[in-house]
Amino acid sequence: MQAVHSPDCSKIHTGYSEPVRTLCGSNNLLQPGRLLAPTSIKGRTIVQTCSRCFTQSPDQARICPSCGANLKEYSTTAVAVQKMRDNPRVVNLRLVVSHDSCPACQAVEGTYTKDKLPTLPVEGCSHANGCRCFFEPMLDEIYP
Repeated sequence: MQAVHSPDCSKIHTGYSEPVRTLCGSNNLLQPGRLLAPTSIKGRTIVQTCSRCFTQSPDQARICPSCGANLKEYSTTAVAVQKMRDNPRVVNLRLVVSHDSCPACQAVEGTYTKDKLPTLPVEGCSHANGCRCFFEPMLDEIYP
């Protein structure tokens, strides 16, 4: 059994695949797949979060390891994009990429209609920190 700091220590947790005991005087066990802070697994930063149980997963994960939700539908990014699609004030969505993004992400940068959006994380993203792309809504009306 591996040991890590508990969440009350404000320390970053590392990825683990078996139950772990906390080091900070707490006897709480952290369950496998239940990563509690942004972290790395084999050199990749975890960027997907399940909107149902808030478990964090690597870009490649399609199913939440904790609750079994489909991350293409229930990741926090997918839920936010669906809310923007449903908002009548949003005309288009702009896919924004970082200045140091990988070639796969640079290739999909641009403005999209609500029905022609690429999925996030970008398939084939090779950046060491994972896919950091995000959508910005483009509104037809801006209220004061």
